[in-house]
Amino acid sequence: MGEEADRELYIVYRDRVRVLLWCEEEEAIRRCKETASSLCRKTIGRCPNELECCFLWTGGRRIEWIPA
Repeated sequence: MGEEADRELYIVYRDRVRVLLWCEEEEAIRRCKETASSLCRKTIGRCPNELECCFLWTGGRRIEWIPA
């Protein structure tokens, strides 16, 4: 999916994009929100509006909205 996706793993579902991050870092979450839309559109032709951030270190998760 390109250089933007080298640091995170994006999994695209019908209603959301799940991204696996090592820990809850605001910078990484912001970067994912900025790049998810264009990556999804380039790869599958559409992008869901929901970004689910899953944090591998803590097992937590956070839902963000992806700008259209």
